[in-house]
Amino acid sequence: MAEASLQPPAQNPPHKAPRKYVFVVTYGRSGSTLLQALLNTLDGACIRGENYNLLMPLYQSVKQARRARQEYGKSPQPPDHPWYGAHLVDPAKFARGLANVFVERVICPPPGTRILGFKEIRYAPLDRAYLNEFLEFVLSAFENSFILFNQREPEAVAQSSWWADKPADEVVKMIESANESFATFAARRPKRTRLVRYEQVVADSEYIREVFQFLGEKMNDEKVAQVLGTKLEH
Repeated sequence: MAEASLQPPAQNPPHKAPRKYVFVVTYGRSGSTLLQALLNTLDGACIRGENYNLLMPLYQSVKQARRARQEYGKSPQPPDHPWYGAHLVDPAKFARGLANVFVERVICPPPGTRILGFKEIRYAPLDRAYLNEFLEFVLSAFENSFILFNQREPEAVAQSSWWADKPADEVVKMIESANESFATFAARRPKRTRLVRYEQVVADSEYIREVFQFLGEKMNDEKVAQVLGTKLEH
């Protein structure tokens, strides 16, 4: 992996870290808000909604820090050098610090949180190689983290008015490509990632139980039934 060198050392951040992170990666109108609500039925869970993919620019910043260190920070430079101080850039600590700030100032976990994360939909148009690098960064920057790729049939997604500004055939093609990218990455990282099918989530609560078991969690049948029985308003 091209960006494997961006991985920070595995250690807990200075704040009291949750036991695990769960990130829902998907596209618009995939049923991700329902999955978010279901995950929040887990004991001690706080799975937030979207944040305009704030982790992406953080990843880009770490990538630039690594580039500065590799290209101009191999040795100390004098004060009159244009890259004076580049040898002091520490991409690993920078990545770790950004992850900590993201947790404290964006996700803002309430007291007692032990499962923390969010769902984001802004992934479908991304180049597959770039998406792979970004997801590897997420898994490395957040210790004990999992990614759930929420998927839905492309034709059903394209029928949503949310995609009304794009031709249906373009939406179908985009979603098919995203589903393929998700499946490829999940196959490479089977212990940390899982594909979740919206159609199966709404059809069979035992499927939800399997997803929770993958995360090492037990399902509360009553809470899950309540979520499934509540119509979303958005």
